[in-house]
Amino acid sequence: MKTPALTADDIAELVAFLPRLHATDTSSVVSDGMNKEAGPTSLPAPDCADVFREFFDTASKPCWIDYRYTDNDVRGILAQAGGLAKLGIDEIKSVVTFLVQGERFLAGHREAMIEAGHVRRVLERLAELGAETPEGFAALQEKAAETSPWPDEVQRQTRAAIEQLSISQDRSLHVKHKVLGDAAIFAFDDSLLVIRVRDGRRWEYPDVEALLTDGWVID
Repeated sequence: MKTPALTADDIAELVAFLPRLHATDTSSVVSDGMNKEAGPTSLPAPDCADVFREFFDTASKPCWIDYRYTDNDVRGILAQAGGLAKLGIDEIKSVVTFLVQGERFLAGHREAMIEAGHVRRVLERLAELGAETPEGFAALQEKAAETSPWPDEVQRQTRAAIEQLSISQDRSLHVKHKVLGDAAIFAFDDSLLVIRVRDGRRWEYPDVEALLTDGWVID
């Protein structure tokens, strides 16, 4: 059965949960015990239940369904260190379907996926895939700003820190992005260079306002 094609906005909508999950204490997922045959039977505590419920509702939309997801060894992919790193969007759809549908066959599946960090890592990979095109990057930025913009005070502190960095030109600063993660920033005469910590990906900006517009602030 054919499902609707994914759009940049669909990806951005799901990735927008990433900063909300980072802000959620997943240790508050409380366990009711372990049934050796049925697996984990844990439930999210009230303070984090809503965000996970919203995530799985969004991930259940037709555009994310892969009716052939069982053809892929999703469990094996998730079990490998860095197993998601090379997956394309079609393979990620299989993983998202597995995250959603597994509850039908194993009670506590979704909670186990949350506790293991698989939901967060899938969203991080989606963010990388979404940012590969200008259209996708713009959609990610717009959704991140819409759902959880940085406070004015944080932006003010960023302007002050970047101004000082530009004067000294002998050190870097640590910055963060709600979708793209952590990075280091270096000031040059006519630009600001951002280098992401985990993979060395680079972004260059003409000034601090362009940096802020794209969602970077000091950490």
